[in-house]
Amino acid sequence: MASFRGGQIEVDSDDDRAGEAGEGEEEEEEEEEGEESLLEMRKPEAWMLEHGHFSDVTVTCQNQSYHLHKFVLCRESLRFQEMLMDPASENDRIQVDYDDDDFELFVHLLYTDGVAREGFEETVFKKMKKLEVNPTRCLNICSIADDLKCGQIVVLCRIFFDKTLDSRTAIYFLKGSWDQPALKYFKTRSIAQIVSSFENYLGDDDIGLLPVEAMNEVMRISHGRKPKPPQDFLFCAISSRNIVLQDLKREVNRVNLRQAMSLYPSIGYDQVCDLLIQCVKHGADKEIERCIPVLASNLPEVDRGKVLKISKRAMLDTLRHEAISDMEHAYALGKEFLLTSSPEIKPLIDKMDGQGIVSGDRTKRPRAGTEEWYLFEILEALLSLRKKIKLRKMEAARNLPSFRILLVCAETFEDYREDVRLKLLRAGCTQVDIFLAHLRNPSLEQLLTYHSVLLWSNADFHDPEALGDVLADAVEGGVGIVVGAYALNDGEGRMCVSGRLLQFMPCHAGRVSGGQELTLRRCEAQLARFPKCGEMLEGVRSFSGGEESMHQSLEKKVGMDCSVLVAEWSSGAPLVLVSLPEGKRKGKVVVWNCRPGSSDASFYGWRVKTDGARLMFNMLKFATATHTDSKFVEAD
Repeated sequence: MASFRGGQIEVDSDDDRAGEAGEGEEEEEEEEEGEESLLEMRKPEAWMLEHGHFSDVTVTCQNQSYHLHKFVLCRESLRFQEMLMDPASENDRIQVDYDDDDFELFVHLLYTDGVAREGFEETVFKKMKKLEVNPTRCLNICSIADDLKCGQIVVLCRIFFDKTLDSRTAIYFLKGSWDQPALKYFKTRSIAQIVSSFENYLGDDDIGLLPVEAMNEVMRISHGRKPKPPQDFLFCAISSRNIVLQDLKREVNRVNLRQAMSLYPSIGYDQVCDLLIQCVKHGADKEIERCIPVLASNLPEVDRGKVLKISKRAMLDTLRHEAISDMEHAYALGKEFLLTSSPEIKPLIDKMDGQGIVSGDRTKRPRAGTEEWYLFEILEALLSLRKKIKLRKMEAARNLPSFRILLVCAETFEDYREDVRLKLLRAGCTQVDIFLAHLRNPSLEQLLTYHSVLLWSNADFHDPEALGDVLADAVEGGVGIVVGAYALNDGEGRMCVSGRLLQFMPCHAGRVSGGQELTLRRCEAQLARFPKCGEMLEGVRSFSGGEESMHQSLEKKVGMDCSVLVAEWSSGAPLVLVSLPEGKRKGKVVVWNCRPGSSDASFYGWRVKTDGARLMFNMLKFATATHTDSKFVEAD
């Protein structure tokens, strides 16, 4: 660098310039160190807490005393401000009653101030992590802050919460904030986090930390999660684990158990035994009825060890249930259950195995409902299973294909019901069971184990609307429904089925009619358009409703494209109508405008010498969406 000195021009060498640059850098470093030393002159508030300098008030919590500063307490807490400014109180000593560990952390947060060159939120987060604050402690501190009206501490806790909230910590935050109105901020956001990651809790025992009511609220909101709710099986799988773990803490009761199970779209066979144990323990009878068909139809897949732990009542109901999918497995499991719980009855089991009998005088049996009574009832249920197994083996030897029918009827006359059952068995149905719908309604799980259902009434249904809803669910799942008289009689009390099933009916309900003999007449025009429907009339050479031909004054729905009139009475009244599948519905709904019993059982029945049994068989086979090779068996 050139310079002018004393009339002469001088040029600096490279070494001179390097020395000047070094001196400049040293000056800058010294300046920065000076600024840092200036900042260190200001002591943070935590320094006063740590050393106790200038303390002018003592706060005692449990057995621990803290030497604090009035100006900090008054600045941060309205409650402390009221105490310290009250002339009538001793304002240099204060007693509080909180958990001492929580209060100690609270005191440290009272002395939090911002630090230059660093974001305040990050400072708070680092400080709380250094103090080893966890979700539970955070909520406890926030509760103290709310009680003492410390708005700043509440904000600090929310900062920590927002930075640490994830699928794991959300469980702890929700557990601590549940039923705490002051912690609504934490509760709402924790629920949202759990809902968004609901699938992550499958198999996670941390879910057992949540109160059952909190888990139920999570499930309720998860049903409406957007854009897509969790898969149906997850609700039962995750919640049932929560219930089992909460029951260890005696936090499960009939109310929250029933609420939880009402939120399950379906019950998984992996969880059904755990739920049965809870339902029996807490007296949730309706929920037991829902679990039994699931266990019965999935016995081979259910963990054997879990089945052996269920109650005698649950085992009895399972062995009696029509939905048993593997009778031989159920029989073996039932014997093992008895031998495990009551080894002393082994001689009776051996006798049943060998001779097919259960000895004992029924009049001398133990009082109903006792443990001994359940033992004998389970033995008889096993004996009944043994007989069914033998019968099925005989049917298999005759190469009979499977065709299962359930008679759902409000019918008080046993002979009448038995007539319908026997006519169908002789026609070629391999299993025909009876469900008394005037006493209770079948479950969906039960209905789905049959190909088709024959529905009729001669008395009031137990709950016509609920019955119609569950039958609608079944027909959507592929079960065929054949509706006989007087299940569409809209003039008599609760004899007429209602609910969602009416949406699928091909006709409107009507009043009872009859008084003269009527016969079947084919509707050729409709059959020409829908030739497949002619399968219901295959082999039906004649059909008479009998001397009275009791039926209902039904009217076919107008504008229902899937509704077909297959046959009518000789009077012109509809006899056979069908609603073909549409949308998500897989099964068909057939209306048979006739009483299903024959003249063998009733003066008002269809004439047994005509083809009523074949017509019934054809309609039930046509209605189901499940393929069956079962064929009509001609009478000898």
